[in-house]
Amino acid sequence: MTLYVKVSTEEQFIAASESRAADEIIADIRILENITDKQAENLWISLPDVLRENKAGNIRKLLEAHESFRGFEIQNADEIGLIKDLGHAGPVIIGELLYCCNSEAAAFFGKLYDDVMFIAPAELTDAELEKLEAACGIRFIYRVYGRQKLMTTAQKLSGSFFDEKGQKYEAVYDSTYNLSRIYTGSPVSMLDIRDAWHERNILFEFTTESGRQTGELLRSMRTDEYIRGRHFKGID
Repeated sequence: MTLYVKVSTEEQFIAASESRAADEIIADIRILENITDKQAENLWISLPDVLRENKAGNIRKLLEAHESFRGFEIQNADEIGLIKDLGHAGPVIIGELLYCCNSEAAAFFGKLYDDVMFIAPAELTDAELEKLEAACGIRFIYRVYGRQKLMTTAQKLSGSFFDEKGQKYEAVYDSTYNLSRIYTGSPVSMLDIRDAWHERNILFEFTTESGRQTGELLRSMRTDEYIRGRHFKGID
């Protein structure tokens, strides 16, 4: 089992590094601004949800300022071209924003990269994921903890808000790329059902958590506040 920890802020990155729980760290590209080449070479770099043309040059400069990385997590087709231009042939993690809900889609990415992994699509139940893995002959990275991303928008939104039914959501504004991400108010967690992820490669994804919360959760591997997401019920 390999434990991947995905972080979006510098304090989360520090907490994940100091915890020594993570086998692999996937870090938001913005973190490259404040770390050394030595730190960067062991990281997976998570590229933005949307690769805007007016931001691509800055992203390229930031990546070229460091000598090497463990690999990339890509979120859209434009980033396939970006990392190809940078001369990176793999390894690559296919993020959940890129469609890979059937074996044909997974095979397509397998033709592009010799060393490719996939984060399990949040739309699939565990039973559907097992069928897909059998058809592909690969094991997806299984998220055991993390708020589900519901939307990425150009609107400037930040903080907690509620819908007309009283359902809570969390918005995080990214001033670097001028976009907001909307997440579930509570994290989706499978930490208490270890049989579901026994012998899998697993993912902890931190979004709104502080550094302290990140470190505590990695040490305890439990959370009292959670929802199940679509692991059992699917999208119906």
